Parts: sequence; C-alpha cells; structure tokens
Amino acid sequence: MQKRLSIPATVSRMLKYIPELQSQVEILLQKKQQILSTICKQDDHDLSNQHHQNKTKLSDGFKVSPFTVSGTKVSDTEATIQISTFGPTSQGIPPLSPILRGLEEDGLFLTDASCFESFGGRVFYNLNFQVETTYNLEAMLLVLNEKLLSLYKKRKA
Repeated sequence: MQKRLSIPATVSRMLKYIPELQSQVEILLQKKQQILSTICKQDDHDLSNQHHQNKTKLSDGFKVSPFTVSGTKVSDTEATIQISTFGPTSQGIPPLSPILRGLEEDGLFLTDASCFESFGGRVFYNLNFQVETTYNLEAMLLVLNEKLLSLYKKRKA
C-alpha cells in the first residue's frame, strides 16, 4: 500500500512541478517556431519556383491552366463550384462578374459566394448555385473552365 500525501505536501510538490512544466512548454514553443519558420521558408522558395515554372510553361506554349475548377452537385437543386487561381486580378486573372452573368444565363443562379486568399497568393472562390434538376454539372464545369481561359487570354493580350 502506498502512503498518501497530505494536502499541503501535494500542493508543495505541484508548486515545484509547475515551473518545470512551464520551462518544457517554452522549449517546445521555441522548437515549434523554428519548424514553422523553416517550413515557411521552404514554402516561399517552392512557391516562387512553381510560379516561375508555370510562367515558363505558359510562355513555352504548353497548355497550363491558371485555374482549377471543380464542382459538386449537393442536391437535385443545388450545386457548389470551386475555382482556384494563381493570383488576384492584378496578375491577369479575370474578375468573376462576367462569368457569373453567363452562368445565370445558362440556368445557374448564385445563392451564396465566398472568396479567400491563401498563404502564397492563391485565391479560392466557393460558389453555391440553385440549379435545374436536369442540369449537367460536368458539362458546365468544362464550359466554365473554357470561359475562364478565354477571359484570361483576352486580359493577357
């Protein structure tokens, strides 16, 4: 059988142990900052290399899309489309307003939209639409990608 510590003895041990834990937490936080700093430097380097490679591929005539378009049919009357780009409109990426107008003409009605820019300048658009039950989402994604590329080429010219 183990001898139980009295309450004052337990409190005394904890008061000695807390500073030890705090110093261990400080050491771990410093290690975390070092790792994050290393990762950020690698990501910056990788992103600049990737951006340079993408520009090189575009200028060399390879077909590299500055957009990634995907979609999901949420229900019979709802669809979600995600668009990811390399950068904001200042880098030649067209604004979405003409595309949204075209989608409304094609029977997609925007119900909700959000946009955010990630670390490294990648922009993500999340668009929620009300659709007709007979709507072919896969075909629309191909058309949308072509519209985006067409607008992109016009802005670059």
